[in-house]
Amino acid sequence: MLFGKKNNSTWSKLSVQQLQAVMEVPQEFELIDMAKSVTAIVDSKSLDDVEEMDLDDLLKRYAVIRKELNQEPFKPFKFYVKLDGKRYYICRMFDEFSTAQWVDFAHFTKNPENSIPLMHEIVATCLREVNWIGNPKKYDGTKHKEKADLVRKHMKAVDALGISGFFLLSYLSLSETLEQFLSKQKLTEI
Repeated sequence: MLFGKKNNSTWSKLSVQQLQAVMEVPQEFELIDMAKSVTAIVDSKSLDDVEEMDLDDLLKRYAVIRKELNQEPFKPFKFYVKLDGKRYYICRMFDEFSTAQWVDFAHFTKNPENSIPLMHEIVATCLREVNWIGNPKKYDGTKHKEKADLVRKHMKAVDALGISGFFLLSYLSLSETLEQFLSKQKLTEI
């Protein structure tokens, strides 16, 4: 908790995988089906367990979940994160990215509409495992899939949103600026 801010109960427990699953629930669902699906995902219950709930209780719980998910979460930006027993350094500056990280990051951020479905991939490019004294190791692209799976299963959605949001906005701004610069540079060469 930073400066006394904290997230509501839904955001504080929601994993990246759960957020992605909630976002995949078809918007065309009837209210009852939407309530069952979202409640099962957020509360980590089976659909059978949720279907056994009293209808009024289900709708009340779904209303709480919707209200809490519609509140802007507090997204702390951390220096390190621990996933499944391993510590990772979060690269916060562009100059900390290796060429391999840039290639992976550019690949996963090509299409901004995929930022939630690919959030675990985007965040994994920003993480570098640390050695026993806490220094970041070199980025290893061959372990990207393994690291992305850890992010998806073990990282809280608010942490991933903080990391991916910061870098996605910064990267898009940088790429636009770079594109404008290169266009002007090309004009002066013509």
